[in-house]
Amino acid sequence: MTSQRQAIRDTWGSVSTLGTWPGTTEQFSIKLLFVLGASKTESLNIAVAIEAVEKGDLIMVDVDDNYYNLATKVLMGFKWIKEFCPIVKHVMKVDEDTYINIPQFVALINSRDWNNLIYGPYFPSAPVERDGKSMVSEEAYPIAVYPPHVKGNMYCMSATVAMEILAVSEYMPYVNMEDAYITGILAKILDVRHAGIPGELYNLHSAATPCELATGNKMVSQEIFKQTFYRTWAKVIDPSLC
Repeated sequence: MTSQRQAIRDTWGSVSTLGTWPGTTEQFSIKLLFVLGASKTESLNIAVAIEAVEKGDLIMVDVDDNYYNLATKVLMGFKWIKEFCPIVKHVMKVDEDTYINIPQFVALINSRDWNNLIYGPYFPSAPVERDGKSMVSEEAYPIAVYPPHVKGNMYCMSATVAMEILAVSEYMPYVNMEDAYITGILAKILDVRHAGIPGELYNLHSAATPCELATGNKMVSQEIFKQTFYRTWAKVIDPSLC
């Protein structure tokens, strides 16, 4: 939704336009982009088109914006990077309900070589669901479990790995479980490995508090919505509130 995207632009995503983060003197070179498919509601498509012109940070993908097409949207984001931002070093996919402590995250990225790694909430395996929202057909993926992968609310990889995954995806059957497909199935073909985000920096099943995120006790959190983005950001600006 527009208000959720604006909350990201106004808070942790503001580093994309400002190049700075409250309380630090470090300069950050980060580009924030939102990847959207098409809505079945024409008035919403018109509103998004206006937003795209005004904000200049939307990538529009010619597929329906639904759960089945999530992997397509991510891969089209990779394709946009290949065509329009080829000098980028790292690519991070983040859900709209996710908050990132950018200085912490950049320090982590700069601390090691990520040429053959994907970073995120690591799962050594997971069962394939054959019905419901997360259903994957046996034709698309006949195996009963997914290979090691990271869950999809946040993952990061080198641009080299992202481009290799994009290339190999053209030769593989489409699997609609975005995280397992991109960071698991396609990554396994390339023998890409994983680095799991430490449990002390990320709550797998619940949202972190604004103070946990503002103080760096947690680096990433999902289930963060508009008002919590702003409450967290107020504490980033003024740590004494915590």
